[in-house]
Amino acid sequence: MRVESDFIFDGIPSTEYNVTIYSLGDAPDTELLVENKEFTRIIAPHDTRYRIINVSDNEVLTFKLQIFPTDTDFLSDARIRNLTNWLFNKKDYKKLQILDANISHLYFNCILTDATKVMAVEKVMGIEFTVECDSNGAWTFESINNYDFTVTGIGTIFFNNVSLDIEGIKPILTIEMFEDGNLSMTNLTTGQQITINNLNTTEKITIDCRNQIISSSLERYLFDDFNGEFLYLPQGLNSISVSGKCKISMIYQNQEKVGS
Repeated sequence: MRVESDFIFDGIPSTEYNVTIYSLGDAPDTELLVENKEFTRIIAPHDTRYRIINVSDNEVLTFKLQIFPTDTDFLSDARIRNLTNWLFNKKDYKKLQILDANISHLYFNCILTDATKVMAVEKVMGIEFTVECDSNGAWTFESINNYDFTVTGIGTIFFNNVSLDIEGIKPILTIEMFEDGNLSMTNLTTGQQITINNLNTTEKITIDCRNQIISSSLERYLFDDFNGEFLYLPQGLNSISVSGKCKISMIYQNQEKVGS
């Protein structure tokens, strides 16, 4: 039985190349198309995702896919070259979204490797390859939660982390101040506290907790007034106490397990 799914890779839909993913019960013969690659993966400090620098680690999600043309029975040499340039000539992870109803809300941050030609009657009818991800699951697209503490200057954020990522979510925070003064955020679940002092009215602070970067709309140096803590949200319910008249936007991603 064949199950057909279009897909998007590196921002380009498969319909532009007139190919689609098929799941096949019995795989046809294959022939090597692209030499297998070895990658060295590193994990940046305070991160859980691998980054490629050039050998391998098996603690990541891998699976095979096969693609076939939708407009002809076989692939010409010219089309194979175009598909190879699009799919396999990458030096870093790219987003793969499979437009199947069950997983279209997710994407795989991956590199495609081990490509082989799928052969029939001495012609190329498709391409099989391995999807090698940067983690042991797929990722949801970014979500944004907004919180308003402009009236009382104090309140609590309740955030339920249902992600597969055992290291916790490390969000991007955008904080807009509505009075001069100090800001504190305390995760009552973990005891972690973030403090930023001497902020100005209308100043906007951006805190990238994954990459540990903090910046101000006033383009000023903040580390003298910042305690150096970057928020992380472990799995389960997090209660975050906020002090300071401000609006906070939280951008985050969940990681989900796919397959069996």
